[in-house]
Amino acid sequence: MNLIRGLFLFSLSIMWTAGCSKSAGVKTDSETALDTVDTNKPGDSDKSSDTSNPVDSDSSVDSVSIDSDWISSSDMDTDTSVLLELGFEWVDIEGGSYEMGSGLMVAPDDYPVPEIFIPEGPVHTVNVPSFKMGKTEVTVAQYKECVKAGGCYLPSSLQEPPIYPTTCTPYENRNNLLYSDRSNHPVNCIPRDQMKDFCRWIGGHLPSEAEWEYAARSRGKDKTYPWGEDPVSCDFAVVNKELGTGCGTGTTAPVCSKPKGNTEQGLCNMAGNVSEYVEDEAHVTYDGAPTDGSAWLDKDETSIVRRGGNFFGDEKVANVRVTYRILLGQGAVENTGFRCAK
Repeated sequence: MNLIRGLFLFSLSIMWTAGCSKSAGVKTDSETALDTVDTNKPGDSDKSSDTSNPVDSDSSVDSVSIDSDWISSSDMDTDTSVLLELGFEWVDIEGGSYEMGSGLMVAPDDYPVPEIFIPEGPVHTVNVPSFKMGKTEVTVAQYKECVKAGGCYLPSSLQEPPIYPTTCTPYENRNNLLYSDRSNHPVNCIPRDQMKDFCRWIGGHLPSEAEWEYAARSRGKDKTYPWGEDPVSCDFAVVNKELGTGCGTGTTAPVCSKPKGNTEQGLCNMAGNVSEYVEDEAHVTYDGAPTDGSAWLDKDETSIVRRGGNFFGDEKVANVRVTYRILLGQGAVENTGFRCAK
């Protein structure tokens, strides 16, 4: 019964997100090639693609200190060496075979929010080629450099007048773009197409769901969490646990601030902080999924997979397991960011 209810709600989610993305002008994959660097500067036509909550330009919030130094160059600058100074690092992930998924097909009795449970099976063997994964979630400072280089859009929250995604207004203390002291926090409140722009700018792409889980499990090992089997706590991840949302901060934390939670290869925040978009389109189960580690792209869906759990959300502990997955829209939200692979 939980599976039927979950599939019904998932269908409603797809219909809702399809309408939202069309009205918001979200770019499709046919407009942006995945594995090439677009040498054209992003145009103005998509400026409002992450918007749904315009705010009067005269309004202000005393606690918000906006960094106005987001000056875009007139031509695309493909020199990304500045990112090294801002902590960007590729981690080599040696390829191999692993059993993807957990086999959970219905929500267990103690699952916090059974209505949104998505099956984590069937378990299937995947052969993943060697690849590189960003050590951290992409930070505000790193995304800013992409905007300045002409490779990424200026987020709508920083445009004049600002237009805020629904969950990213200044009144909620969660839009990291609006705070100058969060340059090393994961960038959030931008839509998925802008995340893909960043990954293309550095010569990469969003990871496939199979790559993401393989990396989160320290090359496919039988683990419950990226760090192993120790119970979830704020020692390992920025989660809604113990002290409350974001381990008591109400928001995200600087990337790599929980080194005890790293994978064996040194990837940070593969659980908690922000959920992470992957490349795959929404599929309710793994029936028919690729077995070569590639992204599952066959439906031209507006709903996309997110992995890794986050600082917020009622799912709390359950959503930071390495096999946890959720299928939602591509819009800009406060609890979702990304990292790149290549």
